[in-house]
Amino acid sequence: MEPLIKINNLTFGYDKKLLLHHLYFTCNQDDFIGITGENGSGKSTLLKLITGIIKSPKDTIIRQKNLKISYVDQVTLNNDSTFPATVKEILEMSIPHNFWGIVTFKRDEKIKKAVDYLNISDLLNKKMQELSGGQQQKVRLAKALLNQPNLLILDEPTTGLHQDDIKKLLKILERIVDNGDTVVIIEHNLDVIKVADYIIDLGPEGGSGGGTVVAVGTPEEVVNNPNSYTGQYLKQVL
Repeated sequence: MEPLIKINNLTFGYDKKLLLHHLYFTCNQDDFIGITGENGSGKSTLLKLITGIIKSPKDTIIRQKNLKISYVDQVTLNNDSTFPATVKEILEMSIPHNFWGIVTFKRDEKIKKAVDYLNISDLLNKKMQELSGGQQQKVRLAKALLNQPNLLILDEPTTGLHQDDIKKLLKILERIVDNGDTVVIIEHNLDVIKVADYIIDLGPEGGSGGGTVVAVGTPEEVVNNPNSYTGQYLKQVL
């Protein structure tokens, strides 16, 4: 089967400063991929290149035709928490309108499907500030699912969540993968990383000392890689 994403010798940087060095890997249907590494090792930049937010060098990122990507970044995580609107209004505003201001899709059906999937119908008339961290994260996932993506990309979604909320989030992500879609997640939480199908560990350091693939494979394979800092910590929870 054709991969959703194929990374082929990706090298990228800003202002003559390289952040990513000769990356190779593929992302397939119903994968759960964890991207790990030190802060500043190029993880968020890699996700923005995959989504197309940042333009990648020619022929270094090959996307499957008709691929639908939804991306929840750290900026979105912060902004949604303080936005003065109800959950229903936030979801309605997330669906594109055409030139005349008319919803171009069956808005209510899309919202109902996402809301029912995440079991958050009781939150529709509440404002984001009134919700717990776990509830807010479910709303962000609902926004992402409105596009009916086959590739969901999340940048550190467990930040600020309690352990119980992390467990609930993980069950949702596993269900998305079980339904045949793909999840790519940047994460430092080892309880999340340890259940990934495979891990891409960037490093070995942050900044100019990062941006290369230190280890790639299942959690067990990364643990056995002596060059991976992530593997050293992961060994304690496997």
